[in-house]
Amino acid sequence: MRAGLSRVLLWIAPGLLLRRGWTRGADATGRAGERLALLHLKRRRWRVMARRLVTQHAEVDLVAWDGESLVCVEVKTGHRRGAFTPGNRLGPDQRRRLERAARQLARSCRASATRVDLIEVEVRAGNVTLEHHRGGRLPVLSPGDESLAADPSVPSGRGPRGPA
Repeated sequence: MRAGLSRVLLWIAPGLLLRRGWTRGADATGRAGERLALLHLKRRRWRVMARRLVTQHAEVDLVAWDGESLVCVEVKTGHRRGAFTPGNRLGPDQRRRLERAARQLARSCRASATRVDLIEVEVRAGNVTLEHHRGGRLPVLSPGDESLAADPSVPSGRGPRGPA
């Protein structure tokens, strides 16, 4: 698919790109998932303040206000492999970095409350589903599934990030 058409479709129909498998590479898949997550939050009347915000601690996919709470949203896009979901790639180290970034942003914005949410965008058999995990309720690998988290054959849905 031509690059220009792909950029237009990413903006107006990211779900179509994912359903048809038209994304090339992990970065394009991640961008399509982030766009779907952005639309999801806007439909719920969240005020999205930033996308792909780089802080001293982490890069935050989306920063938004949910009422009086400042929320840092991590988006994971990919395919389910057994019990392994895209959100299982959010490890404890990355979670801690996101929490530090959320606290730093809350101080600078004078927010009364802050949290880190996860949005999983899962592509399966031509369907795209989105699951929003608020705060601490994040997916956890069951015992024995830890090897999948480090398995290079499981697509990550993310690659090196270029300029937004």
